[in-house]
Amino acid sequence: MPKIILPSRSRQKDNVFLQPWLETRLEERQDRTYASLAALQPPVFGFIPKLSEKEMAKPLTSAEILGNPCHFVKITKFYGVDAFNVFASVRDDRYQILVEFTPRCVSEFERRHRSRITCDTVNSLCVIGDCKLFYRERSYVLKYYKLDIASFKTTTNRTLRRVPVLVVNQISRFEMDQVGTLDQYPFIYNVL
Repeated sequence: MPKIILPSRSRQKDNVFLQPWLETRLEERQDRTYASLAALQPPVFGFIPKLSEKEMAKPLTSAEILGNPCHFVKITKFYGVDAFNVFASVRDDRYQILVEFTPRCVSEFERRHRSRITCDTVNSLCVIGDCKLFYRERSYVLKYYKLDIASFKTTTNRTLRRVPVLVVNQISRFEMDQVGTLDQYPFIYNVL
């Protein structure tokens, strides 16, 4: 008898808390502001809601964190540090996005976990909160991430002049495991 793979089992999830949320959240924002990423777009404050200190200290018991999938990400890569800002990329279950951890965020993480944010956090499941969405120019992305956004291929073959970057003010480890995956996760900019 041939082996049949059901659509629900066609792709193995690496964590039950990691859900696909980036694409829908960014599409909501695009529909509300402008139709194109090339247009000048204002920053989006409160893109991911702020969490209380109690919830950040014990995320396993927080109904607000567990009930909202946009609080869960995995760090995929660190690009650099400049003036206590840490530049990295994170992913949900489908796509990656560039992020900037603020100095306050880095300081609180390092004090809470007693380790550097860049030490043993790649592929760890993290909880984020109090995030803003800024649209950064090509020169900014080249300088801090060493990436050329002109190389991102969009579905409509347009050239990107700005890309959304998540500015994170709260982060905490949810799991210490650093489970990697063989799957490739494209940047969200390819589908916008």
